[in-house]
Amino acid sequence: MMEIIEEKLAADEQNPGNYELLWRAARGYLFLGDYAGESKEKLRLYEKGKEYAELAVAANSQGYEGFFYLGVLIGSIGEERGVMNSLFMVKPMRNALERCLEIDPERPLAYNPLAQLYWKAPGRPLSIGNIKTALQLAEKLVTLSPDSPYDWYIYGCIALATKERDLAMEAFTKCLSFPEDPEDPRLDREAKESARAELDKLKK
Repeated sequence: MMEIIEEKLAADEQNPGNYELLWRAARGYLFLGDYAGESKEKLRLYEKGKEYAELAVAANSQGYEGFFYLGVLIGSIGEERGVMNSLFMVKPMRNALERCLEIDPERPLAYNPLAQLYWKAPGRPLSIGNIKTALQLAEKLVTLSPDSPYDWYIYGCIALATKERDLAMEAFTKCLSFPEDPEDPRLDREAKESARAELDKLKK
């Protein structure tokens, strides 16, 4: 698949900034990086995807997908490097994802990684971490995406971090109640396994 996309990009001399191909290339490298084994290979693939995402946003400053994959790829690179080694990447990630909200505030995709960013990043003065903001974003996420197991799982984790035990239990239960995405079930399957484990701990 990636070979086909790159061949099309190379052949499209009259339109080198083909936005649709560029963001799809970024998405493809994100997918490959997620499934790669070694951290070094993950980073190589994520970095390649980030390059395409940067080209996508340069080609279309109103394109939701370009900014979304730019933000997610920055976050993926940061996770592989470790939080404390990647603090300089927090603001570019936030800026890309918040641009998505400006373009289309009713589209749910960007709320998940943005909520996770505010949840996982260190708080001030080191970084922008803010658990209350994370919870607000997660609430908006499940409002816009009410049947996603993965989104409910993230909401539950953030609720748990704010010591909202009942809310966390409700979110984890919701996570288990919805079917997995048939096109890419990995995240939903992993979310359900983790949600089940969290519920077991909360019920003890």
